Amino acid sequence: MGLALATQTPPGVASATIEMKVNFFKPVRTGEGELSVSGRVTRRGNRVVFADAEALEEDGSVVESATSSLLLITESPRTVNGTM
Repeated sequence: MGLALATQTPPGVASATIEMKVNFFKPVRTGEGELSVSGRVTRRGNRVVFADAEALEEDGSVVESATSSLLLITESPRTVNGTM
């Protein structure tokens, strides 16, 4: 979900996860096929972004879904001993 946001965020803006909820619907074992995972931004405010994601098996069945709230952080120049 953070990567989905990163594709829409300009340089100098970072994000931090405020909250995340993950639902696991069934176990996934090594060697049982490939998973397809997609994430998207569902709503974007001035400071907080909401996103979701889901993982699908090859047959299209959902094995996991997640939602997240992320805080946008505008990076500012750091100073050392009062100078930049």
